[in-house]
Amino acid sequence: MAKRRFRKYFPVIALIALAGAAWLIWESVREYTLGDIIASVEAIPLHRLAIAAFFAAASYAVLTLFDHFGVVYCGHRLPYRKAALASFVSLSLGHSIGLAPLGSGALRARYYGLWGLSAEAIAKIIVFTTVTVSLGQIGFAGIVLAAVPGPSAEYLHLAPWIVRLIGLACIAVLVGYVALACWMRAPLKIRSWSFKLPRWRLAAMQVIVGTINFAFLAVVMHQLLAVATNAPFWTVANAFVLANVAALISHVPGGLGVIEYVILSFFPGAQVFGPTLVYRTVYYLIPLGIGLVVFAATAVRWKRALRLVSQPA
Repeated sequence: MAKRRFRKYFPVIALIALAGAAWLIWESVREYTLGDIIASVEAIPLHRLAIAAFFAAASYAVLTLFDHFGVVYCGHRLPYRKAALASFVSLSLGHSIGLAPLGSGALRARYYGLWGLSAEAIAKIIVFTTVTVSLGQIGFAGIVLAAVPGPSAEYLHLAPWIVRLIGLACIAVLVGYVALACWMRAPLKIRSWSFKLPRWRLAAMQVIVGTINFAFLAVVMHQLLAVATNAPFWTVANAFVLANVAALISHVPGGLGVIEYVILSFFPGAQVFGPTLVYRTVYYLIPLGIGLVVFAATAVRWKRALRLVSQPA
């Protein structure tokens, strides 16, 4: 009952969180003029924009492996190109839209269902990819906080050893997950469905590709913020980790407003709002436009194919 109520009011909660983030951003940037923001965007060199675009594309390429490994986990032999198509369309739209009927889970169900996978297999792929994202967040946060805890410690007003301990705990979670995949072979049963942990090699690949994905995103952010902050990569990585934690807690689609606020507050006084807008454009809006075109094209193609099949011989 409580879960149903949460689902019912989730859009309202998300809108409230989005409004709160928008207000916080306004409080942070109202001292700047529109000209200041435009100037901060124009100050980004073309070579840094090119590097950011490259690593954004690389992130989406790595994300296709989430689905590919999910299909392998389910024991299906779906071609990689199909898993990549389902991954890109579902995430390019789902990252920005976030809610049904165009959320990533609903789009994955549409594609995999048309390719003949059962509802149980689709659910397993969705769970597998979701777990991989979480492992990636934990893995990248663990590396960053354990290696260079200082920036996060200063931002959170904590002792560096506490932040480093949190990072080591994150790494321990990943080690524990792979260890469980080695030793725990009995399936986990949920009603009529059963879920089994992947083999340890596949579990290790989840950790590796998930962490690489978030590392690529941190590179995108670092390249765009470099001119405004002159901050080293590890400092930007700390800000990026905390921004993603805040976005995860807020449940706002794409962390809209939340990521921007954390970055703004992490680098007070620096004109970073423009670069964060470019980040959202490079990683969310451009892929969203491409994803919509690909989704429409595949929908038209499938509609024509079904029409040909339904015509009498």
